Amino acid sequence: MEEMVKRISELFKVDKGDLCSGNRKNLVSKARSVISYVAVRELGYSGVDVAQFLNLSGAGVAKSIEKGKRIILGDEVLEGKLIS
Repeated sequence: MEEMVKRISELFKVDKGDLCSGNRKNLVSKARSVISYVAVRELGYSGVDVAQFLNLSGAGVAKSIEKGKRIILGDEVLEGKLIS
C-alpha cells in the first residue's frame, strides 16, 4: 500500500503525511478517496486496513471508495495511470 500511496500523493501533489492527518483540504480529500478506491477495489485491501492506514472510520472509507470511483472514472488521464 505504501508505494500506491506515494504514487497517488505525487499525482495529486499533496504531502503524504497530510493523507493520514485528518486534513480536509479539497486535494487531500480527493487523494484520500482515490487511495481508498484503488486499495480496496483494485488491490484487494480490506476497508479496515485502509481505515487504519488513513486514520478514517469504516464508514469514512466506504464513502471515500465511492467518491474515489467517481473521481477516477471522471478523469481519463487519472484512470489510465491508476487502473490497469
